[in-house]
Order: sequence, then C-alpha cells, then structure tokens
Amino acid sequence: MENSGTKINLLVFSPYYPPHRGGLESHAEQFNLNLAKHYGYDITVVTFNLPASQEKETIIIGDSTIQIFRVPALEIIGNYPLPNLFSASFWKVLNKLRKTSFSIVISRTRFFSSSLLAGIFAKTSKTPWVHIEHGSDHVHLDNPITNFFAYFYDITFGKVVLAFADQVVANSKASADFARTLCDRNYSIIYRGIQKEIIEKVLPSFSSREKFQGKKVITYLGRLIDGKGIADLIKSIKLLNKQNIICWIIGDGPNRNQLEKIVADLHLTKQVVFWGSLKNDEAISLIKVSDIFVNPSYTEGLPTSVIEAAFCSKAIIATDVGGTKEIVVDPKGITYFKAGDVEALVSKINDLLNNDVVREEVGKRALESVSHRFNWRDSLEQYNSLFLKILAKNKYTVKV
Repeated sequence: MENSGTKINLLVFSPYYPPHRGGLESHAEQFNLNLAKHYGYDITVVTFNLPASQEKETIIIGDSTIQIFRVPALEIIGNYPLPNLFSASFWKVLNKLRKTSFSIVISRTRFFSSSLLAGIFAKTSKTPWVHIEHGSDHVHLDNPITNFFAYFYDITFGKVVLAFADQVVANSKASADFARTLCDRNYSIIYRGIQKEIIEKVLPSFSSREKFQGKKVITYLGRLIDGKGIADLIKSIKLLNKQNIICWIIGDGPNRNQLEKIVADLHLTKQVVFWGSLKNDEAISLIKVSDIFVNPSYTEGLPTSVIEAAFCSKAIIATDVGGTKEIVVDPKGITYFKAGDVEALVSKINDLLNNDVVREEVGKRALESVSHRFNWRDSLEQYNSLFLKILAKNKYTVKV
C-alpha cells in the first residue's frame, strides 16, 4: 500500500549506519529502504561518520529519495560516538536540515547521543518525535568507571529521551518492559522485519567449510564489544578440550585485540578464527555451513543474528536475555544458558555436538518458529499506521 497526496518526509537520527555493521544498522537501513519503496516516503538520515565514508550520499527509489548525511564524530568510549561539536561541517549539516520541513523525526536507542540530538531538533522545530528503542538493559562495559558514566547517562539523558518523545516504539516486549523502569508510559511494540527471501537465496560457503574437514563449527556473529560475552564463548572452546571443534567469530569492534589476546593466551589460535566484518550475505553463507550458532550476550534488545540463524535452520544456543525468548517461541527450537555461566555453555555445546539428530531437529524447529514472523510487510504496516495517526493528530494532511 502506498500513501498518496502530501509526501511523508522523515528525518532519521541513527548512531550508526551501513557500512557500519550491526543489528541496529541493518534495521535502520532496511526500514528506510522499504518505507521508500513500498510507501513512497522521502527520508533523510543523519549518522556519525564511523567508519569514515563520504559526507553525503543519495539513493533514488522510484519517486522517493533517501539522503544520508554523515557528520563528524568522536568515539571516546568504544561503540558510543559523540558528535564533534567543534567541526564546522557538523553545524553546516544541522543548519541545512533546519531549512527543511520534516513530517516526523526518528531516533534509535536512548543511550546514544544521536537520540538526544533528535529530541533537541524535534522540539525546537516543533516536529513530532518518534523514538525506536532497541535496548533492554543498561549498558554493560568492562571498565567500571566508564560503566558508571554510561549508567549515569542512561538514567538521566536516556530517561529524558523516553519521557519526551511523542511516541516510543520498542522492538521487543523485553525492551518495553525495561524502558518502563526508566520512564513509565505507554510503549508500542513492533518487531523488526527480516529479508527472508534474501537469506534463502544465499548459498552455503562450502569452500570455507572444506578447509576444516572433520571439524564441528561453532559460530558467533555480532559486534566485538563489551557485554556480548564473546570471551565466555572462547573460554568454553578451551574447556571443551576437543581438537575437532572450530569457532568462527564473525564481526569486528573495539574489543577485537583483547579477544585475540585471550585466544593466544589460551593457545587456541588454530581453533578460533576471526573473520572480521563481512557483508551480510557472506556472514549468512558461513552460518549455513556451521553446526551450532552461539549468542553469549549479557544484554540484548532483539538480537538480529539469532533471528538470522533461525532462518538458516541452525541449532542455537543463547543466553536468556532481553527479547531473545521472543524470537524462537518453540522451547525445543533453541537452547538457553545463563549469561556468564561458561560451564553451562560447555555442557549445552557438548549435548548438541554429541547428537546429530537432536541438533538437526532443534534447527528445524527454530526455522518453523520464525518462518511466518519477523517480516517487513507486517512491520511496515504497523509503522505506517502509527505515523499516519501521529500526523493526523498534528493536523498534517496525508491522503491514503
């Protein structure tokens, strides 16, 4: 369905955006592309220039335009960028945006400074503000000092974002429940979509698997940052003490050097492979030839990698955090362990590795559980309906 008449023009503040990789980034990109393609939205994206890329790019989809502005940023704490307020180009972009009339301002995840920027822009320009919340817990950082400041930011500025946005959309029930602990208000819940057809078309990377003949492959996909529990996965490989196990770590981030040191110290360099940041289809092709997918995270909103692994029919072992339990609703389609419990993770991996039939059945049930959920059609219908209601309330005329 397309909206006709006055065009809806969104201004989206996103802390990261592709080529930067992660669940938030993929949601933001696919959200924008699909709204432009199926609903005729014009969209302007403001994101931090990490990794460094061109300052501006334009994507044309039919009669719709997606403009992406990448503003200078500082990353004092890894994975938590701040705008470079001393850069003239930052203020140049902001001044240009102020000369444009937007229908709605959108922000993503309360603890990023981009959400605070979105709120300031929305309130000063008197534009409706919709915040999309991806998190379901306070930030977990290994350094106790930075962890304290992150927590303080969350209960002050993060709370302000949740309190003053005109509408807050949570990406899972867990995100909504946690948000209520910071600010008690009504939250909409809209699950993200996944490009199921694209995942189905990706060919398994048999060539990569052939290099490890006779091995069982355990895979992690995600950012290498605090709170993801990747060190726990590495330690479990050591405790398993089996030479026929290979662990693939797909992704990149500020903790990579630290994790590589752990691997070296544990003498696991022949068993743990760091693939770095890969394109989505490349990552999916590796998941498809894996035996087990593990998500050892300490905090999640709705982990995209777990959804993708389920669509690949993989046996999944994951921590029961955030919205993870909302993904595979069949209890026999996923295996859980308590975050930080390395011995439990070892036990769960052993159970699945020792029984091929059970492992395949778990993967099959995971696929069946997600096969008719997490699609962009349903997700976008809910978002479009929400936007129309907000605009009608603000007397913004949009013919449907």
